[in-house]
Amino acid sequence: DGNRSVSDKNISDYDPNTNFNLWNLDLSYDWEFAPGSKITFLYRNNIFNEDNLSGISYYKSTKELFEKPINHQLSLRINYFIDFNLLKKKKV
Repeated sequence: DGNRSVSDKNISDYDPNTNFNLWNLDLSYDWEFAPGSKITFLYRNNIFNEDNLSGISYYKSTKELFEKPINHQLSLRINYFIDFNLLKKKKV
């Protein structure tokens, strides 16, 4: 709507020495089992870490990232094509 609202974040809260790490992994498998029909398996995991330890080394920062809990997602999608014209012809 274009209106501005008051934010609870104060400008003085800004810390440029922030350590931000993010890990994403997406694995996908598609199987076309019939013309126009497909099954998709998708696995995702991610890790997020944000702290004020900007002075630590890359390796220590990465080690601390993988000590955080990992979020896992698994999904299954099935698209099945039904040819109604073919079904209609069989009824006649």
